[in-house]
Amino acid sequence: MTDMSLIREVSAGVFYTSQSIVFADNNLINFLKTMAKNAPLLRARLCAHPNTDAIQQDMIIVTHNSSYVPPHRHPNKSETLLVLEGEVNILIFDDNGLCENIIQMGTYGTKQPFFYRMPENKFHSMVLRTEWLVFQESTKGPFKLSETETAKWCPGTTEIEAGRKFLEKYQ
Repeated sequence: MTDMSLIREVSAGVFYTSQSIVFADNNLINFLKTMAKNAPLLRARLCAHPNTDAIQQDMIIVTHNSSYVPPHRHPNKSETLLVLEGEVNILIFDDNGLCENIIQMGTYGTKQPFFYRMPENKFHSMVLRTEWLVFQESTKGPFKLSETETAKWCPGTTEIEAGRKFLEKYQ
């Protein structure tokens, strides 16, 4: 069970827990959905790792379909994603902004892929096909925002409306 009294917000929509063994349950997902509705980026996450310096970074992330995840890449990190709830189009772009591939993902049992491992240095984004997407993401640490490169050919992270219009064609 998730002990909600041990969860603390470290920045808008980003939560850590002091539990040494971290569990996710329906209470946690409902909590994150509530927090995502009020977060500026319409996303919330529980970091299961103890801090940004951790070598292994594991997160449960909840994203509302009004959110915008700009095409971005991690030059020195791969990441994995496992869909727990919802459906999403994962978009893969080349360096010039051409969409090379759209992968429709859903939960196990939907006959869609439910897991990916994104290689380092590959631009990717997502367009939700359901109101909510709940997923588990893992990558190597430590976390440094400067190690995530947002594509120059798309709206920035905080330009939500422009970003959603930019990604409309991939729904």
